[in-house]
Amino acid sequence: MIEISIIIPIRNQIKTLNMALDSLRKQIKNPRLFEIIITDDGSSDGAGEMLKQLRYPIFFKYIYNAPPLGRSANRNQGAAKSSGGTLIFFDGDMVPDREYIDCILSDLTPSIVKVGNVKPPKDADVDSLDRYLYSRGRHEYTDRTSDLPGRYFTSNNFRIDRGLFMKIGGFDPNFIGWGGEDIDFGLRLVESGVSIKYEPDAITYHHHRRTIQSLAADFYSFGENSFEYLINKHPYFLKQLPSRKLGIAAPGFNPGLFDRLISRVTINAAALKTASLIAGKTAKFAWPDLMFDYILWGHLTLGYRNRKRCVNNDKRATQKKTD
Repeated sequence: MIEISIIIPIRNQIKTLNMALDSLRKQIKNPRLFEIIITDDGSSDGAGEMLKQLRYPIFFKYIYNAPPLGRSANRNQGAAKSSGGTLIFFDGDMVPDREYIDCILSDLTPSIVKVGNVKPPKDADVDSLDRYLYSRGRHEYTDRTSDLPGRYFTSNNFRIDRGLFMKIGGFDPNFIGWGGEDIDFGLRLVESGVSIKYEPDAITYHHHRRTIQSLAADFYSFGENSFEYLINKHPYFLKQLPSRKLGIAAPGFNPGLFDRLISRVTINAAALKTASLIAGKTAKFAWPDLMFDYILWGHLTLGYRNRKRCVNNDKRATQKKTD
């Protein structure tokens, strides 16, 4: 009888998928209790053909989406097709450590969600951006008895009771593109009285090297597409943003005169582009976290401002037609 469903959403990640499957095969002691569900959101790298020929000791399902469903719906589909009472999610660019399964399953209390540890590959040449990304948020909560704030939940490595996942409603498919669905899911968990615990020994290695430019582009897209939707659902989230510390104007937050001056001077496309180029070309320099906060949340703010500008222009155009 299947008790544990491991859900791996992928898109053109055949190399790391192979590595992940190999790691799972070596560490799962009783294959009869497990299933692996691979939800493919439109890959073109031959993952489906590879899996058809794969001789594997653990039962697995492969689901191909054409056209792609999107990040949230793809994960939800994996949960809907699962048979186990416990769900483990990790992304297709993750490779679990050899003791991952035992660690992520160390406590199966239904009202507790476990979030695992994400690290760069062991052979990675770590730079200042890597140190920023892999030392913040949940990584600061080394005390296993403490609850994680909902904003630190991430979907790239976690364990949840299947009934709880369905009760919460899964991930919200209304989030467009990159960003927001993780934060929303974590905030909804906490609002429902669920404890989110960080398990630092449940390690997955992240085989997706980010540059500050690509990450800034994602934050801009988040600001332009889904940020307003997120804060409309969770207005109190604004109080938790780094943008308050940086004096960045955010929806629902009216900074003081000094903060507005700081925002006008610093939060502009030219300044952020320059900061991104400097941080990218001097990646080995030990930049403070504030530098990356400024670049990333600044790009989010620019994306949000652009969205509001477009909406206001549309309103004015509509008003002119009706006058």
